[in-house]
Amino acid sequence: MSGLDAIRAAAQAELARTPRARPWWVDALALAGTNLGVGLVLMVVLTPHLEQHASEAFRQLGTAGLLLVAGGGAFAAVRPGWRTVRWSMVALAAGSTLVVLAAASGVGPVGPLFGGAGCGVLEGLYSLIPVLVSTFVLSRFAPDLLRSVVAGLSAGAGGLVGLHLHCPNGTLAHLVAFHLVPWVVVSAGAVGLRRLVGSATWAP
Repeated sequence: MSGLDAIRAAAQAELARTPRARPWWVDALALAGTNLGVGLVLMVVLTPHLEQHASEAFRQLGTAGLLLVAGGGAFAAVRPGWRTVRWSMVALAAGSTLVVLAAASGVGPVGPLFGGAGCGVLEGLYSLIPVLVSTFVLSRFAPDLLRSVVAGLSAGAGGLVGLHLHCPNGTLAHLVAFHLVPWVVVSAGAVGLRRLVGSATWAP
């Protein structure tokens, strides 16, 4: 056997011992399913409230935007390339935020602002599993801030859908402080957690 044949045989043997890489879309489906699953379960389990919203059209538009961030953001965060689509998901998240604010009815229980802090706590709890799944999935890639931000927004969107449809407090201050700010906190937490976890590969 020539030297070249020996090198080829050694390379083929090494490839045979190395498992094939899992396709990116498998992880994307798992992440999207987790994010959307949280939102859909909350839609079924929690009691809906309409008084939070001044407009049914904005209510439905906000729901659609958040669900698209939850599902589409998972694919955008995981798929190789797609940097433009990731930025589009960030823009969609910002647009959905404006819709949620525009839908605010101003109707809410009388009491101190921080009496509604439970919504922020619940949103964090709802987002815990999606954040952990997104961290595991992104550990297959080299660290990338935009990818992590999109994954974080996607992971928190399902829990935000639950609050968007089922919270009885439609005051602007409550929505900002205990719905939207926790979404940003969840996303930032996902980015921070990703930075603490190693990468299986440094391939982009």
